[in-house]
Amino acid sequence: MAIRQQWTEPLRLDRVGLAPLTTRNESTMSRPPLHVMILWHMHQPYYKDVQREEYMMPWVRLHATKDYLDMPLLAAKFDGLRVTFNMVPSLLEQIEDYGNGTAHDRYLTLAGQNAEELTLDERVELLRDFFSAHEGRMIRASKRYADLLGRRGSCDNPDELRRMARLFSPAEMRDLQTWFFLAWIDPMLREADPKLAGLVAKDRNFTEEEKKYVIEAGRQITARIIPEMGELWKAGNIEVSTTPFYHPILPLLIDTSIARRARPEANLPSRRFAAPEDAKLQIELGLNYCEKLMGRRPAGMWPSEGSVCPELVPMLAANGVKWIATDEEILAQSLGIDRFARDRDGRVLDPDRLYRPYSVQHDGSEVAIFFRDHQLSDLIGFRYAGVAPESAASDMLRRLERIYESLDGAQGPHVVSIILDGENCWEHYERDGVPFLSALYQGLVSRPALKTVTPSEYLELAAESRRLERLASGSWINHDFSIWIGHPEDNAAWDLLAQARQDLAQPMDKAQKQPQEKDNYDRALKSLLIAEGSDWNWWYGDDHSSEYDDQFDRLYRQHLTNAYMALGQQPPGRLMIPISRGGDMGLQAQPRALIEPKLDGRVSNFFEWYAAGLYNPKSGGDAMHQAESEIESLYFGFSRSAFYLRVDLVKSLMSQLDQAGAQLVVYLFSKRTFKILCPLSGERRPTARVLEEDAEQGWVDLDPMNEAAVEKIVEMRFDCRRFQIDPNQMLRFQVALEQGSMERERCPSRAPLSVCVPGEDFEESMWTV
Repeated sequence: MAIRQQWTEPLRLDRVGLAPLTTRNESTMSRPPLHVMILWHMHQPYYKDVQREEYMMPWVRLHATKDYLDMPLLAAKFDGLRVTFNMVPSLLEQIEDYGNGTAHDRYLTLAGQNAEELTLDERVELLRDFFSAHEGRMIRASKRYADLLGRRGSCDNPDELRRMARLFSPAEMRDLQTWFFLAWIDPMLREADPKLAGLVAKDRNFTEEEKKYVIEAGRQITARIIPEMGELWKAGNIEVSTTPFYHPILPLLIDTSIARRARPEANLPSRRFAAPEDAKLQIELGLNYCEKLMGRRPAGMWPSEGSVCPELVPMLAANGVKWIATDEEILAQSLGIDRFARDRDGRVLDPDRLYRPYSVQHDGSEVAIFFRDHQLSDLIGFRYAGVAPESAASDMLRRLERIYESLDGAQGPHVVSIILDGENCWEHYERDGVPFLSALYQGLVSRPALKTVTPSEYLELAAESRRLERLASGSWINHDFSIWIGHPEDNAAWDLLAQARQDLAQPMDKAQKQPQEKDNYDRALKSLLIAEGSDWNWWYGDDHSSEYDDQFDRLYRQHLTNAYMALGQQPPGRLMIPISRGGDMGLQAQPRALIEPKLDGRVSNFFEWYAAGLYNPKSGGDAMHQAESEIESLYFGFSRSAFYLRVDLVKSLMSQLDQAGAQLVVYLFSKRTFKILCPLSGERRPTARVLEEDAEQGWVDLDPMNEAAVEKIVEMRFDCRRFQIDPNQMLRFQVALEQGSMERERCPSRAPLSVCVPGEDFEESMWTV
C-alpha cells in the first residue's frame, strides 16, 4: 500500500561529502570482497473479509502488477546478482486469489462496469478512489490521466463530488477506469506487452474491450508471480524467505508483558495476552504454506517488523529456520551499547561488529541473525527517490566501498545487510525504481570489492558466526514495540483480541473435536490468527495515520466478529464501536422535536417522522464500498418515554423478506449494551429477541420485545426505562441486516450514531420563530 511511507527531504548528494575512491592497489584487491545481502520485504495486510469472501481494499492486486513480478525479473537480468525476497504467506494467499480470478473487490467491480451505464453513485466512487496513485510519478505520466485529475480538482466533499460526477462524460469515466489500472502496472511490464504499450501511447478514448484487456493483463501478471519466483529460487538467482503467516508481532503474541523489557514504563493492556502456542502456529503455518507454493521450504525468516526475543529461538529452530534478520539497534542493545556510533558521513566507527551475522542460543536451540544497516536501508526507502537514479546508485556503491576499506585488517568475511520494504517506495522513484535498481545492480556485479549473496549462501561460506550472549527484545523501529502496544487505541485492540481468545476457547475446543464442525473451527481460527497480525495496530495510536484508518479499524473488528460468528457465538457489543477516532459522517439531521409514530410498518402520515433525526448511508460513504446498499436510511427520535427507530430497506429487498433467517439487529449502547434481533419474515408484528451484554456471561437473554412492525418499512419502539436510556445522556446505536449467520450490511458501517436523549426542556430549547 502506498500510504505507509513517511518521506523526508530529498537527499542532496552535494552535501554527502564523499569523494570518489582512488584506485586501489593489488594488495587491497587481494582481500575477499565485501558481501552485500539485499532483502526486499513484500507484505500487505490481510484485506479479505473471510465471511463475505470479499476484499475490502485493492492494494494487493495493485502492488502485484506494479512490484511483485518486475522486482525478481529485473534482478534475474544481472548475471551473478543474488538478492532475497521475503514473501509474507498471507500476501501469497491473496496473490493466489487474484491470480486465479477468484478475488473480488469494489475497485474491480467498478472498473468492470460499462462506462455508459454507471450510476451517479458509481461515478462518485470513481472520482473519489481512482486517483489513488502517486500524482507526480504515476498520474502525470499520462496527459489524459493528469487532465482528468485537473478537472476533478482536490475536492473530497461528497456533495461536491456528486456535482462534479455529473459533468464527466462516459468516455472520460472509461479513461479513468482504464488509466487507474494501467498506471499501476510496472513500466517494464507495460513495455514488454505490445498491446499495453500501445494503450499507453494512445492515452485516451479507450474502448470497453481495451479496458477489459488492461484488467485481464493485470490478472495474468499476478498469476505469474509465484511460479516465476519459484523458478528463480530454484535457479539460484534469488532466495525466498518468509514471515509468520499473518505477520504478527511474535514477542507480543508470546506475552504482551515482553514489551516492558525494552520500555519498562510502557502502558500495557488491561488484559494480559499470552499465547505462545499461537506464535508457534503462525511460524509453522507460514513455512508450510511457502513450501507448498514454492516447492522448497524457506531456511530464513524476517520476523514481522524485525521483532525478536530470546523465546523465539527454539520455536524457529524447531521448524528448520536457520537464520533470521532484524535491525542494527537490536544488536546494539544486545551488546550493551546505546547505538552504533557513526562519523559525519554516516560510516559506522566499529564496522567489524555490525557487518556480520551472529549466532544466538536459547534453551538449547540456535539460529543465526543478520542485522541490517539502518542508514543504508533508509537511504533507499526514504531518501534516494528525489535523486537522479545513476547518482543515487553511485552514492550507495561508494558507501559500500568505503565500508570495504574500513574493514581492512579485520578478520572476515563480512556482510552488509540492506533490508527494507520492497514495494511502497518505488512509486516515488522515476519509472517505478527500474533505472535506480538497474544502475545499483550493475554496479554490484561489476565492482571487484563487492559481492552480493543471499543469507543462506553467506552462512555456507562463513566457517562460523560470533556468539551473541544476549538477545535484546524489540523491533526494527526504536528497538521496542511501542508502535503496536502502549497507546490507548493499541491496548484497546489487544483487549478485544484477548477477550475473543478467552470467549472462544471452549467453543473452539468443542468444535475441534467434532468432524462436522471442522469448517466452522477453521474459519474461527483463521479469523483470530488474522486479527493477531501487526498491521491493525500499525494504524492505531498517534504514530501513523492515513485516509484509510477507519477502514483498517473496521476490518480488524470484522475479523474478530467473524471468529465469533463462525462458531455461532454472539460477538460482544464492543466490537461494534470503533477503536480509532471518527465521526458520524452521514448524519444529516438530529431530532428537532418529540415524536410518537404509530407502529404499523407504514408511513401513516407525512408528519409522524417529520421531526425525527435522519441518517443517509450514501452521504456517509457507507454505500460506496458495496455494489448496492440495502439500507436506504435510518430515522430516529424520542417521545417522553421511548426511543423510536425507523429503518427503510430497498423496496426490492422488502419483497424478498420471506427468506429464512433474515433479521434486523439493533445495537443500543446506553448505560448497558443491548442487542435486539427483529425477524423480517413472517409476521407483520414480530416478536424481537432481546439480549444484554454481561461482563462475565457474555450475551444474556432477556424477556422478548413486541414493539416492532414490519411491512413497507421497519418501525421499532424501545422503552427508555427498560433499556436504561436516561435524559441528557448520549445514546449510541447501530443497525445490522443479517441473514442466517451472515451479516449483509451494517449501518452506519464505521461507527454507531450518537444522539443526545432529550431532557425536560428539549422542546422549548428547539422552538424557534
